[in-house]
Amino acid sequence: MGSDEEVERLKTELLSFSRHRGRYDQIRFLDMSGMEIIRVNYNYGDPAVVPREELQLKAHRYYFKDSISLEKGEIYASFFDLNIEHNEVEQPVKTTIRFCMAVFDDAGNKKGLLILNLLGSELVQRFVSSFNYVSVSLLNSDAYWLYSRKDEEMLGFMYADKKDVTFANSYPEAWKEILASPSGQFYNENGLFTFKKIYPFAFSQMIKEPGVFKTGKQREWVLVYRVHKNRLDALSHNISTRLTKAYLFLLLFIMIGSFFLAKTRVSRSWAISKIKKSEEMLSAISNSAHDAILIIDYMANITYWNPAAERIFGFTKDEVMGRNVWKLLSPARYREQHAEAFKRLQRTGEGKYTGRIVEFMAKRKDGTEFPMEMSASIVKINDKLHVVVVVRDITERKSKEETLSNIALGVTGATSYEVFNTLMKYLEKAVKSDLCFVGELLEGEARVRTIAACADGRILDNFEFSLSGSPCEKVLAGLKCAYPENVRQEFPDDKLLFDEKIDSYIAAPLTGFGGRMLGLIVVLKREPFKDFQLVVTMLQIFAVRAATE
Repeated sequence: MGSDEEVERLKTELLSFSRHRGRYDQIRFLDMSGMEIIRVNYNYGDPAVVPREELQLKAHRYYFKDSISLEKGEIYASFFDLNIEHNEVEQPVKTTIRFCMAVFDDAGNKKGLLILNLLGSELVQRFVSSFNYVSVSLLNSDAYWLYSRKDEEMLGFMYADKKDVTFANSYPEAWKEILASPSGQFYNENGLFTFKKIYPFAFSQMIKEPGVFKTGKQREWVLVYRVHKNRLDALSHNISTRLTKAYLFLLLFIMIGSFFLAKTRVSRSWAISKIKKSEEMLSAISNSAHDAILIIDYMANITYWNPAAERIFGFTKDEVMGRNVWKLLSPARYREQHAEAFKRLQRTGEGKYTGRIVEFMAKRKDGTEFPMEMSASIVKINDKLHVVVVVRDITERKSKEETLSNIALGVTGATSYEVFNTLMKYLEKAVKSDLCFVGELLEGEARVRTIAACADGRILDNFEFSLSGSPCEKVLAGLKCAYPENVRQEFPDDKLLFDEKIDSYIAAPLTGFGGRMLGLIVVLKREPFKDFQLVVTMLQIFAVRAATE
């Protein structure tokens, strides 16, 4: 490689680089035979150069074989797997991605490889911790778990006795659905699955020179959120099921009441009055419901339509009565599917969609489509089969889910400080703030200098401010601070709050590996945030994304 003096100088530089960056578990230089010449271990925040007698031969490792043929300027990324030391999995286990680059001397002769081991466990853990309400899995393209809340499921391909521990074996039907498309959502007996395929090295497409960035054989990762069936049923059935039961009870009450009134020959005026009161009670419940309630007859024609249905679909009662429900409210691509399901109902008296909650796309009067949640129950009226349908517009819920997913998957397409400007624009739009910024903590000072700031959709000039006397002072202790309203009264000496007339304030710390304080991210609004807890959750996700930069 060179003289001992050059080796010692390189050791010093790599040690300084490890201490400064704080994110690479190992930094190594390997010669052409695969022997470690220099290795710096991060040691959880206490970097050290490994003694010569403890250096290892890595010629047999796949990443050395794949990267030793790299040309000048090319970079290789390994699999996401476990670190191996002395031919055994290191304990405690460390999930790792390795970045390799060939090193050449002034004459153009290849001298070896520079390899950076990026420790992936904390990065993945901080990401998935934002999703406590669902089961989160990160899979490779062969259905092995790169992350699971169950340790025994993770990285089965690294162990001879765990080769069959895959998502595909645990959830075969779900894996078939996932293979069929790049993203989506479906429901089966194991719960509600939401998935998206992600390409961890998609940024390499931005490199103009072809062939600069190379990866192992892995194609993509799959991010899967699963809400367990029991939890989903408990959440989903709450309102819709109660409303359906109330409606059916009242409907049955009317029928029984009418029967006994007729049979006992109670006076006509009294019977009419009683029925009218029951109908008024039913009408009051139906009219005050936020969900659409409709009844369709044996031929799939609409026979009842409440005010919420008018609001959700845009059709008045007169416009829909007697018309076919599928032709009127279903997008054309789903009509055949719904029609077949209703034919089965006509033949057998059993409905494909009855007795459970399902999600469909529906069509409004103006032709626009929206996601809906539907529950259906079969009843008989005058000895004829009818179906009571309760529909909920879940556009807002889907929008929030999509916003959280987009934030969690990150913002791509920008580099260096531009990524913070992109993050701030996205954050301001997502939480509807009046001002937001991300800042770095100035070393040795209780001051913050902004890296990016955004207000009213515009990127602002960066500025500095003191943490003393501000709500952000808590961030120095690694705590998030959140004030739903009246923040100016709490911090009367904070000039920024009074200049901008801020009423609601939320901030989260940015920390590196080992809990090292890097800075903070803040959103401010001149009036209280409408969905304060959602904004707090979004900000925490943004903080994780920003800290990785």
